[in-house]
Amino acid sequence: MKVKIIDKLKEVIINAEEGEFLLPLLRKNELLQSAVCGGKGLCGKCTIKVLNGDFEITQKDKEFFSNTQLSDGFRLACCAKVMTDCTIKMETNQETFEVITVNEIVEKSQYEQIKEFDRIGIAIDIGTTTIAMQLINCKNGMIIDTYTDVNHQRAYGSDVISRIQSSQEGNLKELQERIQKDLLNGFHYLVSNFAQQLYISEVEAIEKVEKIVIAANTTMIHLLMGYSCEGLGTFPFKPITLDLLKRSFYEVFSDSYLDVPVVILPGISTFVGGDIVSGMLLRNFYDTEEISLLVDLGTNGEMALGNADKIMVTSTAAGPAFEGGNIKDGMGSIQGAISQIRVEKEEEKTNVFYETIGNTTPKGICGTGVVDMVYELLRNEIIDEMGTFRDEGQDAFVLAEKADGSVISFTQNDIRQLQYAKAAIRSGIDLLIQKYGIVFSDVKHIFLAGGFGYKIDISKAIGIGMIPEEFKNRTLAIGNSSLGGAIIALTNDDYENKIAKICSVSKEITLALEDEFNEQYLENMYFRS
Repeated sequence: MKVKIIDKLKEVIINAEEGEFLLPLLRKNELLQSAVCGGKGLCGKCTIKVLNGDFEITQKDKEFFSNTQLSDGFRLACCAKVMTDCTIKMETNQETFEVITVNEIVEKSQYEQIKEFDRIGIAIDIGTTTIAMQLINCKNGMIIDTYTDVNHQRAYGSDVISRIQSSQEGNLKELQERIQKDLLNGFHYLVSNFAQQLYISEVEAIEKVEKIVIAANTTMIHLLMGYSCEGLGTFPFKPITLDLLKRSFYEVFSDSYLDVPVVILPGISTFVGGDIVSGMLLRNFYDTEEISLLVDLGTNGEMALGNADKIMVTSTAAGPAFEGGNIKDGMGSIQGAISQIRVEKEEEKTNVFYETIGNTTPKGICGTGVVDMVYELLRNEIIDEMGTFRDEGQDAFVLAEKADGSVISFTQNDIRQLQYAKAAIRSGIDLLIQKYGIVFSDVKHIFLAGGFGYKIDISKAIGIGMIPEEFKNRTLAIGNSSLGGAIIALTNDDYENKIAKICSVSKEITLALEDEFNEQYLENMYFRS
């Protein structure tokens, strides 16, 4: 079968076997469609439009498209089987996410200061959704340049569980090659741009690169190294390795563009990886007496509590709501995503005020907007403490209108998705503090890591009960702490001892094995501070 694919301004013709599903076919040909659920027909994000040919309308298609849309040819790529020659148009592509780094300002003078010596390095954070890379002056830790991109493994699912499953279904090599290619693109950009700024050849610029440090969660490291993920997906969750790794550039990337050592920071467990260890390195957990709490507000909700003598870590399955996943009109932190919301209820009407990323026409709602939305619905008594609409006839709240006239709404199910996520995070915090043997007031510093944590309105997170009210004046959003710690490791000769100290005093608490967790989880389902 011949499949013609129209993607933005280009057209591609690819071959397909009769009965072959369209989404894997697109992946093989690097036509990467957003597939938050991993291609299981659950998220409705992999939309295509059939211009010519015949695709059966599946039950999953009916769940996401109106009769008019179905008649117009809209289908889910993950459910579409190629049965005839056809032409399709890509309706959704990989998004350009807003990526939080340590410092995004690059001045010409920063290049000038590097001329006199040859020690530069590259720090990398491999996130499940995005990657962030920075070119660093190893002498003083100064950030010279930054490169960010989507982690294109996202075409295989938005979270680590879907990636693990995909790797076990025969896609491990593809997943490895995808992240290798993403990072190689970053290396080429940083080095070539560096060469242009200094008016030197790319070969001369390559010779100045001394070392690379990578921080990432355990699954991302396994996929990068091509390790089997079989032990990551089922209890008792046994990774191939959690050790600090030192490898050659070729061993990691199957490419000879650079010839430098690559350091991969160690993890503590399957679900508390090198990104959290890196964050603890950044915030000096290895030499402080004061107790601090580091929380990465993402799909896995990793957190670490402690000081130089004792650290407890855990992770809690928050789900993808913080990144707009499983939300009807949810999306990542991309241009057009509603990120801030205020609702004012008057006698005759309810006014909604919002801001979008990039100040553009609204396309959907991202994680910070989801938290704002629930807080505002609660504050205006549109929903009760259990998250149920007070008006019995209401099952959604209309938020905004898209450019095509369709509405962005926030549904009862959307509220539930945020409810599950916030209950998981809060219960993890509560239980970790309980197991540590302290009370809220004993925690002197609370660090919120990650892009979502950096952008969240802390007062609203407290208002819905996700973060304890006692933390109000002690909570600091620190952005990409994984990347920040990688920079410390790149520029500090004693980083191995510091990381070894962190890992040696760390103990994992597995929430699923704690009897109190379910009880606390149910209690924390209520929206109250």
